[in-house]
Amino acid sequence: MRDLARAVLAVARVAWLEGAAARLPAAIPVYALLVAGAAFLLPAPDPADRARVVLDASVAASFAVAALAIGAFAATTVSREFETGLEASIAVKPAGSTPRIFGRAFGLALWAALLVAAQGAIGWTVLAASTGRSAGAPAFARPARFEAGRSGVFLGPHERTPRELSGTEAFSVEGEARPMWVFEDAPAGPARLSVSARIRQARTDVELGSVLVAARRGNGRPEGTLVRVQTGRPSLVEVAPPGEGALEVVLHPVEGALLEVDGRSVRRSVGEGSFLANYASAQVGVFLAVLAVGGIGLFFSATCRSRVALLYTTAVALAAASLGPMRTFERVLGEGPEAVADLERTLESFGPGASGEHDHDHAASSADPGAGWSGLGATVRVLVAALPDLGANDFRGDLASGVRIEPGPLAGRAARTAGSRAVLLSRSSMGRAWTAREGRR
Repeated sequence: MRDLARAVLAVARVAWLEGAAARLPAAIPVYALLVAGAAFLLPAPDPADRARVVLDASVAASFAVAALAIGAFAATTVSREFETGLEASIAVKPAGSTPRIFGRAFGLALWAALLVAAQGAIGWTVLAASTGRSAGAPAFARPARFEAGRSGVFLGPHERTPRELSGTEAFSVEGEARPMWVFEDAPAGPARLSVSARIRQARTDVELGSVLVAARRGNGRPEGTLVRVQTGRPSLVEVAPPGEGALEVVLHPVEGALLEVDGRSVRRSVGEGSFLANYASAQVGVFLAVLAVGGIGLFFSATCRSRVALLYTTAVALAAASLGPMRTFERVLGEGPEAVADLERTLESFGPGASGEHDHDHAASSADPGAGWSGLGATVRVLVAALPDLGANDFRGDLASGVRIEPGPLAGRAARTAGSRAVLLSRSSMGRAWTAREGRR
C-alpha cells in the first residue's frame, strides 16, 4: 500500500509539472480579463444591475475557463504517452496503469483547486468592490440564513388539522388541498421568507410562474402576496400579517399551473450570513463540476488518441452541462403521446410557413409519435441516466437571490461527484491496461 501511494504521488508530481508546461496558469489572467470586462465594459444603467451582471459573469466564466482548461489537458495528458513513445519506456517500470491514472487524476485535482481558488478570489474581489455594504447594495451582498418550519397540507378551505407533507407533492388550482408551513418562534413584525417551487403548466416545466403566498398570525386576518417564482431559484418575499402568535404560510397555485413543493419550499430568514462564505460555497460547486469534466477527459484519454479524446470530452461535457433541459424533455416524452403531440405542434408553430390554421388530420396523426419519437425518447433517457449533471453544481440562483448556500446540497453533490469520478477512473485504468496490452490506440 505504501508503494502504491508513493507511485501515485510521483505520477501526480509529473502531472503537476506537465500542467505547468501546458500553461494551465494562463487560465487565471484570462478569467480576470473576462470578469473585468463584465465589470467595466458592459452597459448597465443601475449599479445594482451591473453587480448582478458581474456576479453571473464571475461564476459562469469560472465554469467555462477552468473546465475548458482542465478538460482539454485531461483529454490529452494520458494519450500523449502512446503518441510520443513514452508508453514503451514506462511499461518496463514497476508502475502499473492504476497508479498512473489515479496519480494523474490527483495532479489534475490540484490544478483544478488552484484555478478555481484563484478565480474565486478575483471574482469576489471585483464583486466586493462593486457592491460595498451600503443600504442600496444588492441582496446577494447580504445573504440571509433561513430555517425550515413545520410543514403540512390542508385538505380543504375549512380544514384546521393539516396532515403531514410527504416528500414532494403537487397542487393544482382546481384541487382544494394546499401546502402550509408554520413557524412557531417567528418574532412579531415583518418576516422575510424564501419561496422555492417547481411550476408545471401544460405538462411541461416552465421557467417562471406566479404563486400566491397567504400569511397570517394566530387568528388574525390573512394577507396575500403574489410572488413570481422561477424554477430552480428561490424568491424572497416579506410578509407582515396583523395579529400575534405563530406565523402560518399557505401557498396557492394560480394561472392554472401545477405547483410542486416539499418541506423546505418555504423558509424563514433568521439572520444574515457572510457574502464571502456564500461565494466560496458557490466556487466549491464550480470545483466539483471541473473535477467531473477532468474525470471524463481522463477516461477518453486512456482509450483514445488525443484529438478524438478531446472531441469526445467536449461533446460529453456540453451534453452534461445541458442535462437539465434534457431531463425536462425526458419528462415530456414520459407523459405519453398527447404530450409529445403538443410538443411537436409547438415546435412546428415556429417553423417557416407556419400559420394559425388547425389541421385536423395532422393533429390526429401527431397523437401517435411513432418510432422516431420512441427512439429519441430512449436516447434521451440513456443520456440522462449516464451523464453527470454539471448544471446542478451551478449555485448562481441562490447567490443572486441572497440565499445562503447550505452545506447539505454541497455535501450531496461532492459525494455524487466522488462516486462518479471513482467509477470513471477505475474504467480508465482498465481501458489503459487493455490498450497497452493490445498495443493500439
